[in-house]
Amino acid sequence: MKVIVENLAENRESEVIIRYHTRDESVRSLLRFLDHYDLKVFGEYEKDKYILNPDAILYIDSLNHKIFIHTKGKIYESKRKLYELEEDLKDKLFFRASKWMILNIDKIVSVKAMFDGRFEATLENKEKVFISRKYVPTLKEKLGLARRK
Repeated sequence: MKVIVENLAENRESEVIIRYHTRDESVRSLLRFLDHYDLKVFGEYEKDKYILNPDAILYIDSLNHKIFIHTKGKIYESKRKLYELEEDLKDKLFFRASKWMILNIDKIVSVKAMFDGRFEATLENKEKVFISRKYVPTLKEKLGLARRK
């Protein structure tokens, strides 16, 4: 991939132009980075506050009226509501996986259909989470598994 960096006059707005033949993983990764560039997710761990990169988040869930942000190494608590975080992250790679969870689709390694209509997803950290029946069609669509009519 060829990269061109140009210094503009101060009165011109910065811009990023991406030209590609095939939307391969390197292009998708760059687009994800740009999508998340100015998005900040805040979490608390042992009374310290952290700014989290959305790409580092595996999933966000709700338990006992508290919101937890799961990454590979830590679980942070958020003061925001699940639906607020979902709204912030919906145009990224996150989707509602159940009433209590939003999931980063980019962190899914494999999925398996369960007998009751749910899906089980294995994440990068080997953790398994469940996608509710209601949200399976959304997952299939995002993964490109939906049947075409």
